[in-house]
Amino acid sequence: MTYAQIIKAKPALDTLKKLRLPYGKAKEVYKAAKTADEEFDFFIEEEKKLILATASKDKNGEPVFTETGAVRFDTIGERDEYVKAHKDLEGLECAELPEITLTAEEIGNQTISPETIEALEGIVTFE
Repeated sequence: MTYAQIIKAKPALDTLKKLRLPYGKAKEVYKAAKTADEEFDFFIEEEKKLILATASKDKNGEPVFTETGAVRFDTIGERDEYVKAHKDLEGLECAELPEITLTAEEIGNQTISPETIEALEGIVTFE
């Protein structure tokens, strides 16, 4: 699993955590979500280091952001360096999440969106 997959799956796992599931399935979802949270936190820390290394700095040495929250760079070269390094970071392998199978009976009358199902592809099998 890559960090890009973790980033995509994390909000969907957070949604899945809100479902009322049988104990065993709830525990599986919890374990997967916990691993995803830990990997996501690591990614964010590495992303912060990358921003500190490449972004424009204010007079206090802090990164500068635009009004929309985008990182500001002094040169196109620094921006390109950040984009490449960020893409490399997203592509790094990280911890595998445990595979989970959920049946229609286990989900019951609760709702789950197609978007959530798509984001969990390769992690959750919906039967």
